[in-house]
This record gives sequence, C-alpha cells and structure tokens, in this order.
Amino acid sequence: MTTVVAEQPLVRVERGRLDDVIDPAGTRRVLIRSLRMLRTKHAALPVRKHGNPPQ
Repeated sequence: MTTVVAEQPLVRVERGRLDDVIDPAGTRRVLIRSLRMLRTKHAALPVRKHGNPPQ
C-alpha cells in the first residue's frame, strides 16, 4: 500500500496542478469576477462532420 502525502497549495501551483490560490479575504471578489466573465462566454459548437447514416 502506498501513502499519499498532501502537498502544500503553492507547491501544487508550481507543479501545474492548481491554477491559483485564492486568499480567503478575496474569495468573494474573485468569485464575482469569474462569474461575470462566464456570464457572457459563448462557446461555438463544432461543425458536424458526419450526419446520421440511414439504417
């Protein structure tokens, strides 16, 4: 059996396992900013390459 050692958050950021570490005092500000950005996000669907073949 292997033991998993928990990494510190800043180490995870350096290794690319986390995008960012949010300061608890700034959580509301970061959340509001992120949700505002996502409100207007529109992802275009890819063009269908193949239709449904007749059966």
